[in-house]
Amino acid sequence: QHLVFFSQFCIGFFAFIIFKDRKSIRRFVGLLFISGFAVGIAGMVQKFSYKPDSNLNEIWGIWDTPEPRYFYASFTYKNHWAAFSLLLVAIGLGLYFKSLQTLSNSLSKRIYSIFYLSGIVVIIATISHCGSRSGVLIIIMFIFLLCLVLVRKFLKIFSGLTLSRLMLLLLSFLLGGLFLSKSTTTEMITNTTSQILQKDPPTRILLWGDLQEQISTKTFWGFGYDSYGSINPIFQSPKVREIRSRLLDNSHQTFVPLVGHGHSDLLEHISEFGWVGFSLSFLPLLLISMRNFLFDPSIFNQSISGGILCFLAYCCIDFPTRSPACLILISLLAGLSLKYNQLSLSK
Repeated sequence: QHLVFFSQFCIGFFAFIIFKDRKSIRRFVGLLFISGFAVGIAGMVQKFSYKPDSNLNEIWGIWDTPEPRYFYASFTYKNHWAAFSLLLVAIGLGLYFKSLQTLSNSLSKRIYSIFYLSGIVVIIATISHCGSRSGVLIIIMFIFLLCLVLVRKFLKIFSGLTLSRLMLLLLSFLLGGLFLSKSTTTEMITNTTSQILQKDPPTRILLWGDLQEQISTKTFWGFGYDSYGSINPIFQSPKVREIRSRLLDNSHQTFVPLVGHGHSDLLEHISEFGWVGFSLSFLPLLLISMRNFLFDPSIFNQSISGGILCFLAYCCIDFPTRSPACLILISLLAGLSLKYNQLSLSK
């Protein structure tokens, strides 16, 4: 398990070494975007045609899911798909901007730009279609952050009307995704309303409090990789224990409630690897992505770096890196973004 995690994490280093020019990087991430676009379409078709069945393997008849309400496409958890989609949208927008910037006013330019834009709006629609509330918030943050930071460069290349139309189009499809599944949207609204009206804070905030207590006990070195499940019960607050006891009381059969994740990759990472691990992994990625997002000469790489930053923000409130697909993709994009910046500056 340790080797699998380490190999997924290190894919970005290999990508940095292997790719030698910017065109090959754009082609490779283009293939990633196309494959993600295809998975998104398959996920939409899957959700439209899904009928609950206890004898059915929910994910295309191949894999079973822990909780059938929360899967989407080939992902067992909807928020993992939302995080993966965020990175796909960042790739798609980067390629879209690049196609508008470099290709002449020809048929090929129109074909490329229409294809990228079609993929982007479909993927954005799947985020709200899958029912991920945090995903909707993060993608809105990404769209506004990208437009805010890139507005000067964008206006030098394109028109302000083009930027306004693009923002409205993206937000319209994000909103439109809510109308694709009435039951999912109703559940989103109901859950949000109940959490606002309830007196107690959401469970994940209580879990974050427990994690902060863990971190304060062993801040520098941490408790070690994958230690959360065994260490967290020691630091569980009375309120969390009460919620878990209530779960046991309402269950139909006896079971031991598992402590899988604390709903914050950032806090879990610090708990397991300490300040040392945080300083060698999360912090450098954050600082490098901020630099590339703000100062990279390529609008393509700025878009990808903005996606990485929003993904890191997502890691503060959920656990997307626990999905192998998300961890591999963020590692790949981090390595490729750094290499792209290096090649752009040396040109």
